[in-house]
Amino acid sequence: MKLHDVTELVCTRISHDLAGSIGSLSNVLEMLSEDPSECEDAIPLLQDNAKNILNRLKFFRVAFGLKNAQPKDMSELKCVVENYLSTFGDSQTPIQISFNLQNVSLYKIVMLCVMVLADIFIKGGKIDVTEQESGLIFKLISNFNFSEKKLQSICSFIRGEEPSENPALGAPIYYLQSLLENTDVQINLTFKEKEAELRIS
Repeated sequence: MKLHDVTELVCTRISHDLAGSIGSLSNVLEMLSEDPSECEDAIPLLQDNAKNILNRLKFFRVAFGLKNAQPKDMSELKCVVENYLSTFGDSQTPIQISFNLQNVSLYKIVMLCVMVLADIFIKGGKIDVTEQESGLIFKLISNFNFSEKKLQSICSFIRGEEPSENPALGAPIYYLQSLLENTDVQINLTFKEKEAELRIS
């Protein structure tokens, strides 16, 4: 895929992922302008939406931005990723993540893969990220079935296909493939109802 095509998909995907929280923020502010007495109930909603926007913006800046945004260490990387995952679902069914990594310079690959994988959770679960000599392994498990439709779409993206429906969903995959271009590294996804594994090796 050409660079300008990837750029268009990334911009579309980022806009889409921020639109929900920004729209909710706007709705709450409109409600307050019509009835200021609702302020007490509105403040938590404003805080939650603002927090979600900031957490996603920070994640996107690091994942897609210049190297000057690179995390200093694994602790910072984990914090950015955990904050991003907190914007999915609710506190009762969170997406948790664990890291067994040594090389923080792999942060872009890790973050792009997490972005892809977070989409397939219908409710909460866990992502285990492990660095091995052969590459990176992402193991997913949930008490709920994953989204079959999104899993099939991701497999299509990995094969280089571009589904006519919501191609921006594949933005992180296409961007990752552009980073891995001219290398022997392959992306492989396997899955069943409540488990999945993504290998970058």
